[in-house]
Amino acid sequence: MKILVITQHYWPEQFNITEICEGLASKGHEVCVLAGLPNYPSGVIPEEYRRGKNRLQVHNNVTIIRVKEIARGKAGIIKRALNYFSYVASSCLKVRSLKDFDIIFGYQTSPIYQMQAARIAKRLTGKPLFIYCTDLWPESLLSKMKSRDNLLYKLTESYSQKTYNEADAIVVTSQYFIEYINTVNKVPLERISYIPQHASGLFLRVKSQERRENEKPVFLFAGNIGKAQSLETIVEAAHTIKDKDFVVNIVGDGSELASLKELVALRGLTDKFNFFGWHPIEEMPEFYGQAHACLLTLKRIPAVEMTMPAKLQGYMAAGKPVFAAINGAARDVIEESRCGGCVDIEDGAALGELMGDFIDNPEKYAHCGQNARDYFKEHFEEMAVTNMMENALLSVIAKDEKTAMNGGN
Repeated sequence: MKILVITQHYWPEQFNITEICEGLASKGHEVCVLAGLPNYPSGVIPEEYRRGKNRLQVHNNVTIIRVKEIARGKAGIIKRALNYFSYVASSCLKVRSLKDFDIIFGYQTSPIYQMQAARIAKRLTGKPLFIYCTDLWPESLLSKMKSRDNLLYKLTESYSQKTYNEADAIVVTSQYFIEYINTVNKVPLERISYIPQHASGLFLRVKSQERRENEKPVFLFAGNIGKAQSLETIVEAAHTIKDKDFVVNIVGDGSELASLKELVALRGLTDKFNFFGWHPIEEMPEFYGQAHACLLTLKRIPAVEMTMPAKLQGYMAAGKPVFAAINGAARDVIEESRCGGCVDIEDGAALGELMGDFIDNPEKYAHCGQNARDYFKEHFEEMAVTNMMENALLSVIAKDEKTAMNGGN
């Protein structure tokens, strides 16, 4: 199978598409990725990718073609828009010269306009289009527009419907996405299926960290620090139990990091938080190993609530209890696996009570870490997800070939 992957984000940026592509390549498939220049989440393009350098690379048997992209910067809607649409424009130009593939694999994050190059490739070659949907559109735009009557929302709604309906198959990362794509974007149910995001097997090596008597509990939040992650909920939780002895380690970077640090200082919690910045995935097991439990929070936005944050799988692989202020798919997994506890989304006070209960009664949660790891191995292990992805791609190609043999009927 020759696969053309369209994705703005790829190695060394930490997105699951990298492991998927490398897993497919390890199984003998030819994988070519059309990506942008690395700058997420730092907002800065590394020196080794500036001035035309490293536009063609081979990494772990995957060919990577990189196109020009304006760095996203640290903040500001204008710079963010330039970042998104510079990739769209550059990829749409470059994809016209790429012909030798059997299927187009669109890794759809936000915004959905990133899939324009995939649509062009399908129209030019007639090859089937497979979209792996990790962010829900146009719902993801609604949190910023506030109204479905906004012209930009209406235009994006129309674009989303056309994009999803041009796909021969759509795979979603949350069961909650299926009904939305069917009802809002008018995609037939038979073209939509579910494959969960995976987490790196690196985290399975993390040793269990049961708290010793009188040891200070360590909570961990790892990942992007943006508006959707609602880290102010963690600050509110920490403030609720500020008289207890504990610490929260924040490992990651993003547009809201500076604001988060300011909020921590404003609430008088600087002694409760450690900020370690961004680290490559290879170094993350060290931070997981230091933690006694992990934290997961999301913003009260319908498109966000329905998602399954990839960090949850990482937490579970590491065998850590998970305490979350969430609704939707992630809450379903935590409750089904019995790997921790959940409170309502954005309810910082309730999350604080849950953390306090863990601090005071650790024996109640002694089973949670193993439950988390067992559930991960059954549902989210990397090679299992890669196998599901491979079978889904092969199925789309086989169906396309059958249709072609029957004269398109």
